[in-house]
Amino acid sequence: MMLEALDIRYGDNITLKHKDTKVYLHSHIERYPLRYEDGRISSAGQQVTGYPHKDLNNYWRVKRVNYYDSGFNDKGDEKVTEKVAEKDDKIEDREDENEDEDEDENENENEDGDEDDFVRNGDIVQLEHVVTQTNLLTHDVASPLMPTNQEITTWSVNDNSRLNDTFFELVIDGQPKGSKWRSHASLIKLIHMPTRVAVWTHQKALPEWAFKQQEVNGNKNSLEKSNIWFADEIMGKNATEFNRPKQTAPKYVSFLAKFWELQKAMLSHNAGLTKPHPYQSPAINWPFLIRGISFWTLNDERRQIYLLGNPFGWWTAVGSLAVYAGVMLADTLARRRGIDPIEPAVRTRMIHSAGFFVLAWFFHYMPFFLMGRSLFLHHYLPALIMNYLLYAAIFQFMFIQGVDSPVSLGAPRRHATRTVKNWLSWVAAVILVGMQAEVFWYFVPITYGSAGLDVDGVKARQWLKTWDLHFGK
Repeated sequence: MMLEALDIRYGDNITLKHKDTKVYLHSHIERYPLRYEDGRISSAGQQVTGYPHKDLNNYWRVKRVNYYDSGFNDKGDEKVTEKVAEKDDKIEDREDENEDEDEDENENENEDGDEDDFVRNGDIVQLEHVVTQTNLLTHDVASPLMPTNQEITTWSVNDNSRLNDTFFELVIDGQPKGSKWRSHASLIKLIHMPTRVAVWTHQKALPEWAFKQQEVNGNKNSLEKSNIWFADEIMGKNATEFNRPKQTAPKYVSFLAKFWELQKAMLSHNAGLTKPHPYQSPAINWPFLIRGISFWTLNDERRQIYLLGNPFGWWTAVGSLAVYAGVMLADTLARRRGIDPIEPAVRTRMIHSAGFFVLAWFFHYMPFFLMGRSLFLHHYLPALIMNYLLYAAIFQFMFIQGVDSPVSLGAPRRHATRTVKNWLSWVAAVILVGMQAEVFWYFVPITYGSAGLDVDGVKARQWLKTWDLHFGK
């Protein structure tokens, strides 16, 4: 899908996305710790991080700075403050007027837009974090993970004592001076005016105090290609009314074309997730529950949550696949020899209902053998549902006397008499459900982390050596 490239204006609220790592420039109310683990001191300012998901904390308001005409100096004099405040007031007044005007008048008056409103290559700007009302800032304080780079933080819009440190030059890569900044189409760098560092991020995650989000810092090598960002979304009146081009009728795409496009997109995305993980497992292991996934541990109380299916139900469900294959193969061979071991209505039920569940299980499960990404046990769960439905169909075939419902909608009701006694089906059902419940309760301390177990208790539940259970030593 083609994304629209919209002109960005002063006063727009935008999200900035890093070109290489695909994270958004993000901030929140949490602060950097005053002292890091290596003993270094931070500013304890508001955290600025890279966040991979869409969130309201990703939005920044672009504000004009009349930088060169305002008498800028290293002390941040009052003239700068007055000029910036004056411009902010004008922008707010203009937005209030636009809201009060009639919609048709807005469209006519702003068809081409006020040229002075556009953000351009080479402009000096401030970026205000919309949620916390603080301006983006960097200063000569070491970043958390890279002491050679500068810390990126924010500063209250109501405090002008650090105003100079909130000024950034917008540099559009490969474009002439004065060209308009456009969402998606323009690749930009944000160069800090006083220190000339570039806003930059890298894939290393910050510790738990920053929720393991990606570090953003000031890169002293401002010429690096990895300093590139782009505007991803624009929120507000400017984006929705002034800049959007006329919509054309969408091109008709058939259902099959859409379906195939989605399949290709999903396969392509999954193929890129190749980073190894300690709890990954190959698809061939899933039906046999060879390995689970450890989600959580609490060392002090010896508790663990380990993703593990009910072994009894899981393994008997796999057995139903073998039973179905064996029954259908034996029936085919018998009929070739003139023997009809299964009554026609029962056979039809096995082919139409049980056979459907087998095909559904196959198409949910087999595509994972074509993927090169890291795979986990939970990927098998949709196929497992189909397996359990087949399990029920095989139980009906083995223990329930007769077929008393139509094979398909509109088909006549049919009845086939079986030689199995009804009481046997009840006994089988009670045994299977009872075993399922008993095994479930036996593994609750492992799968739900409900109670700590001693070493012997953990070992007793480690039915397979490949189950990575903690506290078993």
